[in-house]
Amino acid sequence: GSDDFFSFATTRNEVDMPMTVGKAKIVPFVAGTVAYEDGLGFYRELDCSMAEGQENAWFGETGIRASIQPYWKVYPNVKSELWDLNQMRHLITPYLTAVAYTQNESLIEQRNTLNVGISQRLQTKRGLDEKQRSVDWMRLDMDLTWVNNPGDDSAGPDRFIWNKPFIPTINTVSRVIPQQDRRGTDLFGPRRNYFGADYSWLLSDTTAVLSDMNFDMQSGVVQQFNVGFSHLRWPNLQYYIGSRYLRRLDNGYGEYGSNAFTFAVTYVLDPRYTVVYSQQIDFDFGEIVRSDITLIRQYHRLYWGLTFSADESLDKQSIIFSLWPQGVPGLAIGESRYIGLGGSAGY
Repeated sequence: GSDDFFSFATTRNEVDMPMTVGKAKIVPFVAGTVAYEDGLGFYRELDCSMAEGQENAWFGETGIRASIQPYWKVYPNVKSELWDLNQMRHLITPYLTAVAYTQNESLIEQRNTLNVGISQRLQTKRGLDEKQRSVDWMRLDMDLTWVNNPGDDSAGPDRFIWNKPFIPTINTVSRVIPQQDRRGTDLFGPRRNYFGADYSWLLSDTTAVLSDMNFDMQSGVVQQFNVGFSHLRWPNLQYYIGSRYLRRLDNGYGEYGSNAFTFAVTYVLDPRYTVVYSQQIDFDFGEIVRSDITLIRQYHRLYWGLTFSADESLDKQSIIFSLWPQGVPGLAIGESRYIGLGGSAGY
């Protein structure tokens, strides 16, 4: 019936004022978001309690993004055939983002956020003679994030997104119902003060070790730790093998955590078709949590993907069709996780 349909509209507009102060690049900004939803409306407080729904909502934001030109040092005597090293350059780039919000209703309230971090690179030269190029041999990004009105210790390992620090009014990527956006939940963006780290080690041009971690500074525990191995078998095959740890949490139904094994493979059948298969096994539950298989079709400037997904943890199966133009991910229809795949294999 007509009760199954509703209208939703939103717009966000941002004004930036980039400037350079000494060696620092600083971008003060202001932005405003207006949203309308005549279904359930906005009905969730920031502490996740329920309230009477509101159809109209807006919030304003002001903040600053800043970074300093990289500090660097070259070590010309570093040589290794085993690790494929020819010289070494160490780069360190500090950065900062601070943002504060105001709103017309508490149902659209956001968390003021401060994020500071350091991005580090160890670069070396690879290749022969005139074809030598600089590559990131190792990369380590570390950041600290503080929020006001933090959630309780049941909050998950959320991460700060520098260009989207707010909880969106609608989340078109969410695969759960209700969607994880500001209309019905607070499950987006950092909800606790945390330390994060993201590491990659490019063993060769085709092999990399990847890892990341989230540490809750308020409860003093590791929320999430991932480590994996990615390899490219030129020209058609790429695979990833890894594990994921999620901390144990007493959610009222017992003490649950997660130690999961993840496997994913991408195979290019020909220049037009690519197949992606992924599977995750949770050892704590002793079950295959989720399996996905996707066929991607590439046209000249357009892609479509057809995915069959089976989630045994939710006893749910689904078929998903996605469509996206090359180079414009914002115009994607359906799931966007496979944007960038298709054609020849690569990172």
